[in-house]
Amino acid sequence: MKITRRQLRRLIAEALDEGSRIIVAPDGEAEVASDAYQSGTAKDSQTTHPKLMTLRQSGLAGQRQARQLAVTLDMQPELTAGEETAVEMGKQKAMAPDLKFHNELPGTKSIELSKYIKRECQKRGFVCSVKDLRHKSSGDYYTPFIKMSIEGVHPLRQETINAEAFINDSWTGSVEIQMRAYHQDGTARSGVLTERNTAPYISGAPGYGGLEALAELVVDAVSEL
Repeated sequence: MKITRRQLRRLIAEALDEGSRIIVAPDGEAEVASDAYQSGTAKDSQTTHPKLMTLRQSGLAGQRQARQLAVTLDMQPELTAGEETAVEMGKQKAMAPDLKFHNELPGTKSIELSKYIKRECQKRGFVCSVKDLRHKSSGDYYTPFIKMSIEGVHPLRQETINAEAFINDSWTGSVEIQMRAYHQDGTARSGVLTERNTAPYISGAPGYGGLEALAELVVDAVSEL
């Protein structure tokens, strides 16, 4: 079913958690808000026509109308849905530094892996959501992570799947994935893919299949917990 750009923006906005640094589009693409803001404003800056500039400054509706006109007239490239959302979030929210997060541990591998897991869930008909919780902490100790919630029905046992995966980048350049599945009888089971487990996939070692295969492994693992 085809949806309008307004509906697309609304769906993306609904996926944003307060304080989130990731924008997740309905097609599964995940973008870092600060990156999307910079690329989006760079595209918008290509439009310098006085009338369109005035229209852009008249409010959100005017900004959207001016952008669409500029794209139609080939004055600037079209923004992705993530870029539009980031620009409309505003510079302060999209670019705000995460003061509780180590700059030397940016979480880029976990963000990239979350894209593949999202796509794998969609292939299987599972519902998957992504939250950036790297800014959360507990006392003096915290582990920055990307949280993924996965819901669906097991294809063989026809049992409900209600699981979470917590992905965090390690200092070695790999990722660690903590997984937890909740069952209808009130019990829960946990599992983990350590840095050593994931390293061959992250590095692209021959025979492992890269991030796509790792995403399949994660979804298989939470389905069987």
